[in-house]
Amino acid sequence: MKTNDSLISHYIEWIVELTKTSPAGNIDSKSLSKLVEECKEFDEAYNDKNKDVYDLMLELADIVYYCVKLMIYYLFLVTQKYHASLLIVDLFKICTIKYDTRQKNRKNNELEREVIKEFY
Repeated sequence: MKTNDSLISHYIEWIVELTKTSPAGNIDSKSLSKLVEECKEFDEAYNDKNKDVYDLMLELADIVYYCVKLMIYYLFLVTQKYHASLLIVDLFKICTIKYDTRQKNRKNNELEREVIKEFY
């Protein structure tokens, strides 16, 4: 599936801004447990014959929201511990670099580490 990178960035930025207004804020240590709960709710909805595609879309929206919140929280932890300067968009770039390298060279943690070091 091809995507429009700038459109995805727009939506991610919008969700990041939205998380700042949530009661827990966007640095939420409970993001992982909330994401797991949303995944369970999706599974339940998926297996419920009374639910339709729109019910599943709503559950997927929750999953996306909590994925972004979890990325924000983990980014916060990494940037605090290592005084790094990383943005959410960097996480996507790092993921792309890692798995592009893996696809070309099989799993090789040292090589993946070196390629990411070249980028950062």
